[in-house]
Amino acid sequence: MKNALIVTIIILFSSFGCRETTGSNSNRCGKSCKLKYHQISSGAYHTCALSNDGSAYCWGAGNNGRLGTGDVHNQSFPVQVKIKNAKFKQLSAGYPFTCAIEAKGTVWCWGYNKEGQLGNDSDVESKIPVLVKGSKPSYKSICTGANHSCALKNDGSVWCWGRNDFMQTGLGSDVPFSKVPQKVENLNAEKIACGANHTCIVNRDGEVKCFGKNDYGQVGVSPSERPKNITMVQGINENVKQVSAGENHTCALTVAGSVFCWGKLGKKGNGSKDVVKILESVEAISSGYNHNCALRKSGKVACWGLNNYGQIGNGTKVYADVPVELDLDNAVKISAGKIHTCALKKDGSAYCWGHNNDGNLGIGNFDMEVLRPTPIKQPVL
Repeated sequence: MKNALIVTIIILFSSFGCRETTGSNSNRCGKSCKLKYHQISSGAYHTCALSNDGSAYCWGAGNNGRLGTGDVHNQSFPVQVKIKNAKFKQLSAGYPFTCAIEAKGTVWCWGYNKEGQLGNDSDVESKIPVLVKGSKPSYKSICTGANHSCALKNDGSVWCWGRNDFMQTGLGSDVPFSKVPQKVENLNAEKIACGANHTCIVNRDGEVKCFGKNDYGQVGVSPSERPKNITMVQGINENVKQVSAGENHTCALTVAGSVFCWGKLGKKGNGSKDVVKILESVEAISSGYNHNCALRKSGKVACWGLNNYGQIGNGTKVYADVPVELDLDNAVKISAGKIHTCALKKDGSAYCWGHNNDGNLGIGNFDMEVLRPTPIKQPVL
């Protein structure tokens, strides 16, 4: 009888070691398991990621409700976003808000909303996800900037909302902001990317078009110009498969694996519309506000640019004029935020580095900065 009781206790204990359920208590992990992620997005001072079952987790600065956890507290480890009966396929962490595409193709956003950043025809912030106005199961990807969002539909059309003071939503100079998604005319896109205050797309011919703020040539025309129309970027003589936009610059990745960038690319100067080839043998790119990271085809990560908080990840805070390879292997995803960076490895684990004063690295503390890739903590309920 005593032995049978012991066996029963062991079975019950082991059954609670790692659970993969739904709702606010899902994916509770103890020492016996690790949550695996398939997508990660670094924002300004927060980070969000999707687990393999489509659950969303966020951490870092919680003001304005940007974590989607129902409160405004900063979190130094992943906390599950509060939404019932929804699984996501892609998300994007902006400056003070976050948006995501639900598995069926609808769009949800949460956080700051003064100028319609949530797209729900309101200016009231939300601490939990809200459905974007008119959202139907037709969207496949989304990007977020400092205060605007753009989403790509399956038919190639691009819809944007939020602040438009630099025409970053493509709606014209007479529209200061939009609280609901509006279609950007004459675009047939395959990929989209939101910078701080500009937006770029890759069309179905492998060309890059941009619109929005251009004080450093980041949309592909002279910095002295403020274009009123969508601009075709010149000088990339290869088909492009991905574009990534920072604060004052933009980078594109070609089908051949080459990285080209334009805008403000160094510490000094006024920027330029001229395209510069940076790197080869690259699988994916991500532009932070003033730094960039590239995922090499070998699974290594190389970063360059501003490094005042260690966002390059090479153990220093020295500006990197050229790409520096990090001590990180088997990477499959990369995301550069404002002043921090995160990556996913092949085994589904997440690593972050750079600024951490708000807990945006998810490593369980609020240390000012971390100079090398560091594994994030598991969610704690």
